[in-house]
Amino acid sequence: RSNRGGDYKAGTNATLTSPPIDLRGVSDPQLTLWHWYEVFGSDTPNSFDDAAWLEVQAQGENPIRVEPEGGYTDLSDGESDSPLAEGTPVYAGHSVDWERASFDLRPFAGKIIRLRFRLWNDLLEVLSNGATGAGWYLDEVEVSGRRFCHPAPSLSPGSLGTVMQGESLLNLGVQGT
Repeated sequence: RSNRGGDYKAGTNATLTSPPIDLRGVSDPQLTLWHWYEVFGSDTPNSFDDAAWLEVQAQGENPIRVEPEGGYTDLSDGESDSPLAEGTPVYAGHSVDWERASFDLRPFAGKIIRLRFRLWNDLLEVLSNGATGAGWYLDEVEVSGRRFCHPAPSLSPGSLGTVMQGESLLNLGVQGT
């Protein structure tokens, strides 16, 4: 979310952070959302201007930038103390309408995470062209995955004895299905 009263301000470096999301016991977690953005980009897909992106922060770890399925729409700038290296893929430009985006969260399965939606403005670009944008708007943000109801069965070590050539496993008490 950005400034509801107009464009985001020059020098913006904002983060919208989710409450903790427990992915312990979850397999194949995925984030889906609907979003609309107007993030200043003078020449998408190679603007090197302002940027919006998703980070995931696992408990006790540093945030990690995550790519959406299908990739981001533009490239970030490296000026004005950018938190990203120049040329990092990000959302910038203007979405035509509300768009659906999906992010693979499998690397974070088994952890407690927070989603961090970042919006950053290249202050030098504002000084030279006077433009920012309306920002990044999010709706219907959902994290889903399969949760295990029961722990996976474990096998305990044991000896079946020795099977001699020509002997049947049935003689050792092992039965097939």
